[in-house]
Amino acid sequence: MNNMEVLKYEIKGLVLTKKFFYINLVTMCFTYYVLSSLVIGGFSGTAPFSKLSYSNFLALINPILLVMLVFITMTVFSEKERLVRKIIFSTPISQSKYYMIKGISTLTATLLIAAVQVIFSFAFYGYLFGFYSYSDFILPILLFLFPPIILILGLSFILGRLNDKILYLIIPLVFVMGMLNISQPVWFDLCSNNFLCYYPLRLAASGYSADALPYIMPMDYVVSRILFVITGLISFALACGIKGSQFSRILHKE
Repeated sequence: MNNMEVLKYEIKGLVLTKKFFYINLVTMCFTYYVLSSLVIGGFSGTAPFSKLSYSNFLALINPILLVMLVFITMTVFSEKERLVRKIIFSTPISQSKYYMIKGISTLTATLLIAAVQVIFSFAFYGYLFGFYSYSDFILPILLFLFPPIILILGLSFILGRLNDKILYLIIPLVFVMGMLNISQPVWFDLCSNNFLCYYPLRLAASGYSADALPYIMPMDYVVSRILFVITGLISFALACGIKGSQFSRILHKE
């Protein structure tokens, strides 16, 4: 069995389970609550289907997506998996390969959960507002959804390898950071909720009308998201003990 087949097996083992179904169900219920209660009225005077409103939607569901990501990561470092790992490491498989496969399967499962929420939001917009220009939401998804997922994946793996008990602390920390709107630099604004809370004021101070806010992301915010991705990838690589080109070699090695 080559590495791609092992990866497919791991992904199936994660997503074709009752646990994954219930995770999706809970997340969808939260997504529906956010859409029907917090997003339906629009954001800062913009339409509910504006880019700013959709960015706000993504910021609001980020906490639960990241919590689910940590939950899935915890299974990698559970006592049951630790016993399995001892058996696996007695076979010709390196720790780098093992953790890389686990990480990619965890990321895939998380992105599937996120994709379900995005598709659900598209259906919501289409049914309620007759809005189908979903391409408008590509940039918000790239900026608001992916970077925190990559960051928390990397940090969860490296901290999980140090001490799996630390992961229990990440869950409330991530959730609180995503729920509290306090003034803080964008570099520490994990879910972008704080950035969005004060962003309309920054636009208004720049002379833009409150009822016609443009979708212009400041450079410091964009750079912070890029740093999130870079930090997450580096953390994941360190957790795997992988150097540079080993990623592609591990995936394609028979």
